[in-house]
Amino acid sequence: MRILTASYAKIGITIKAKGIDFKHYVRYVLAGKPQAYVAGWLADYPSMDNFLYLLFESSQSPYTDGTSYSNPKVDALLA
Repeated sequence: MRILTASYAKIGITIKAKGIDFKHYVRYVLAGKPQAYVAGWLADYPSMDNFLYLLFESSQSPYTDGTSYSNPKVDALLA
């Protein structure tokens, strides 16, 4: 986290980084509490569904990325 805070400090932005265990991290993000957060996703298998459906389909995205993204046009394209 020192690298993150130091990098932002170089451009004049002061941030307070907070590290928490994954169980609490998920609850915290899904509750909409952080102003910003870092998350990553690795492909289990080489398929577009490994990312597109899980991250952008309206019924799925609230559970995986915490943004509650919803777009009926995107849902139709994914279907």
